[in-house]
Amino acid sequence: MSGTTLKVTAQITNKGVNDYDNVIELLLYENTEDPSSYSFGGPLVKSKSVMATIPVGETREVDFVIKDLNPDDEYFFFVSYSSAGESKRLLTGYPFTLTERTVDVTTLVQLIMAGQYDEEADLNKDDKVDAADLVLLIKKTE
Repeated sequence: MSGTTLKVTAQITNKGVNDYDNVIELLLYENTEDPSSYSFGGPLVKSKSVMATIPVGETREVDFVIKDLNPDDEYFFFVSYSSAGESKRLLTGYPFTLTERTVDVTTLVQLIMAGQYDEEADLNKDDKVDAADLVLLIKKTE
């Protein structure tokens, strides 16, 4: 995230029995739900499709760049692929803004309760947000 641009890099592993040669799509929505409701929803803002070839058993990175966003709006996204004519979700990007923020105790507790990962809230950099991060935050603010 930078200014008005969002960059998402998805690492995708083909666990199927056939090589994948089709589009991977990112759908970006504006979140219009109350942040305290632990839910999200709203109108589609932009979408981006990228052709991807992923052999069976291999992992590829797929990059999406979406420009000209409002840094004060709250967004969420889904990354999906197509299989047998159906769209299947690979990844969910939970509500975020493009403005810089600091993690406070309330935000961290909400992320833990919702089971959501947030890189900025992963204070001990162990790829999860849990009570250990909360302890670090409390010690940091004492």
